[in-house]
Amino acid sequence: MKRINKNEIRLLAIFGGVLLFAGTLLLVRGGLRSAAKDREQVALLKTQYKNYLRLQQKNSYWAAHKEWQRKNPLPVYDSSRSDSDFVERIQRSLTASGLRIEEQQLKGSDRRDVFIATVLTVKITGELENLIRWMAGIQKAGAYLSISKLTLKADPSTMVATVELSQFFSTSTP
Repeated sequence: MKRINKNEIRLLAIFGGVLLFAGTLLLVRGGLRSAAKDREQVALLKTQYKNYLRLQQKNSYWAAHKEWQRKNPLPVYDSSRSDSDFVERIQRSLTASGLRIEEQQLKGSDRRDVFIATVLTVKITGELENLIRWMAGIQKAGAYLSISKLTLKADPSTMVATVELSQFFSTSTP
């Protein structure tokens, strides 16, 4: 076997150094990628934890909301009575508020997944104060009634309003 001369030893040392340097670079690069992924994961977990805390803070609100809905369920839709009862209730409330019904049109019922909305359009005349009190009174919690559209016109002697009301019903018994 031939003995290695000094130039070959130097070349071998340089080659070993280059290999060691390249290996170190690959390891560092892989470690940096892993650290970046870990930082992203930590940031994601921090965001999820903040969302969890936010939901925990709102838990009492949603529990109270669920309890209120259990005590005040949507009325169940009965095709033979619900529409007519809705129209009569609106007529009585308008009369009791000192407002006059000029026109009314029951637009029918719109069936959705879990509820039915019955829509009634009413043209009303009267004083603005009575109209505002009536609108505030019919939209109380648990009535499941909303004002979908409202158009106001002022005549010299009175206020004319066209109101589209939606009454919500459940599609099935609770």
